[in-house]
Amino acid sequence: MARLLTVLLLLLVLGAVALPAVQAQGINMYVIFHSRGGNISEYNWDNAHFHVNRVSLGAGCGHEAHFRLCFSGSATLGVDYNVFSNSGYLQPNGSCVTDKFSSGHSNYGFYIRPMNDAADEPNETVTVTMSQDSGNPFPSGYYFPSRYCRATFRIIDND
Repeated sequence: MARLLTVLLLLLVLGAVALPAVQAQGINMYVIFHSRGGNISEYNWDNAHFHVNRVSLGAGCGHEAHFRLCFSGSATLGVDYNVFSNSGYLQPNGSCVTDKFSSGHSNYGFYIRPMNDAADEPNETVTVTMSQDSGNPFPSGYYFPSRYCRATFRIIDND
């Protein structure tokens, strides 16, 4: 959330000067991934939250934009945790999920829910990485700051 607020504040403060310069480069939309990261517990079904936002620089959000979320780490998707969006369970294709901004939408929330199993295992990690969907690249004019595309969570075992 802090990254999104920083970008928005920067755009507001420097908007009169920076916006024309950025738009002159053909950029009219930012795609931002943000999360707090941290620990989640098997015991009480903690959820790790993260968001994907697109921020318009005046062009509006009138078209679709696809993105990809991939999950890695020592925890296994579908065994140690599942991934949900505001609309429900996401069915992964291997270790990745492809989603999209629908026309007019600019914010999508996701969460990781650890599975409470009886196995006594070490704490495990989940790293979420956002990228463009190779089959459906972002439309012209989108800026994707790759340094803001990853978060790591630790699942704390309760057994």
